[in-house]
Amino acid sequence: MSIIGALFARFVLLLLIYALLRLGFYLYNLSLFPNITFTQLITIFAGGIKFDISALLYINALYILLMALPLPYRTILYIKKAVLGFLSSPTALVSPLTL
Repeated sequence: MSIIGALFARFVLLLLIYALLRLGFYLYNLSLFPNITFTQLITIFAGGIKFDISALLYINALYILLMALPLPYRTILYIKKAVLGFLSSPTALVSPLTL
């Protein structure tokens, strides 16, 4: 699998995890949404997926860029993990403070 294919597969996996978490949140708090129709629920989930795409791109943009560039370090596993941990975690923690 190519680097771009692996990045895409990881991104789709993260979107599925976020969607499952959103569904779990909805089911857990079902009593708070008594008048939501199925069509409205699908619309809400579509908006959530749009938000998730933008949030995941903001959080992982630098990692995606570094892994997409043809540099020699991108195939070394421990460097990929270090880059991902160093870049994604602080970005995810600081980004809500910038709004």
